[in-house]
Amino acid sequence: MVQQALSAETLDLVLRVLLIPVVILTGILLYRLNRIITHGEHSLQAVEDTAENVEESTRSLSDLVHAVGDISNVYRGEEDDK
Repeated sequence: MVQQALSAETLDLVLRVLLIPVVILTGILLYRLNRIITHGEHSLQAVEDTAENVEESTRSLSDLVHAVGDISNVYRGEEDDK
């Protein structure tokens, strides 16, 4: 009977000692996971900002091409009149 009580107490002690590294490793894992998610969010925001900049640049370039086309048509019209 004493042997069983000692073995149960020993097992309880071993489990408590093993619980400490498990809790520490879990904390580290959660911290790293949080950092990875935060970095991913920043990267995603950078991609969205880049896409918006490309869209705005495309609009500006399209407007410029349209304006140059209008100027070209005006000069061609003047040449045709001569």
